[in-house]
Amino acid sequence: MRTLHKLVLITTLATALPAQSGSEARMRQNHAILQRIEQAAPGEHLAALQAGLDSIPYRLQDPEEYARMVSSAFNALYLKDNRGSVEVRQAEQWYVLLALERPEQLPAEIELLLVMRLRANIDPTTDPPDRKDVLRKQLLLFHAWHRMEKETDPDFKLDLLDLPHENVCPPLGAGPNTAVFCGMDPSFIADPKLRQAYLDAIEKNRALIARVNLQGFLRDNNERFVRHAQTFLLAAIQTGATTEEEVVSELKSVSDTSARDRVLAKLRSVKAP
Repeated sequence: MRTLHKLVLITTLATALPAQSGSEARMRQNHAILQRIEQAAPGEHLAALQAGLDSIPYRLQDPEEYARMVSSAFNALYLKDNRGSVEVRQAEQWYVLLALERPEQLPAEIELLLVMRLRANIDPTTDPPDRKDVLRKQLLLFHAWHRMEKETDPDFKLDLLDLPHENVCPPLGAGPNTAVFCGMDPSFIADPKLRQAYLDAIEKNRALIARVNLQGFLRDNNERFVRHAQTFLLAAIQTGATTEEEVVSELKSVSDTSARDRVLAKLRSVKAP
């Protein structure tokens, strides 16, 4: 599954409708933001990131695109500044929380990746973190955990006779008067029934790619997410921002008893201050 999952992830579907001018403008803006972060002078990468993310006008209109940009922007920053100063970590928490304002509107994989950026304690040398802030992050963590469990299909198996295609081929008879090839523009097919059949096949292929990618992602990142949850909850208890009893109460809602018991065992070995 892991190998095929990665293969599908890098597969692009050439058959697509033309991009809208607004989407193209947004792509150019996003590229420019990432480029400014990468090309910033030493010590200026965070300022470039903040200026770029603050200039984005579509945060509320397109939360998925904004969430992707937040993740990409910090990936670009950490490539240039992997020390992760307190200021960088604080900024990361701020923008990640903005991106997670409506987690139910995000694809599951984006929500999980963002939640795994959340920290209960950014700077151990300062005063304990704000309880309200930690509880908000804890709520987001369990929302993502529940969603991961809900969307993971334990019976999912790839059908080797029905694998996703890089390019969908048009139906037979689609082009008596034009060249026919896999990945062609549907508008070139004159017959409306054949054109619709082709569009339906394209959509089915897209859905299959999305499903394979999602199930592969969830399986590949399940253990990583559980480790992150354990680290987060331990830090939350150790700083006094939450209690063991509060966390245990939340953990009862986790369906994966093996993961839940591992986290509980670790939590019970740690005493709050």
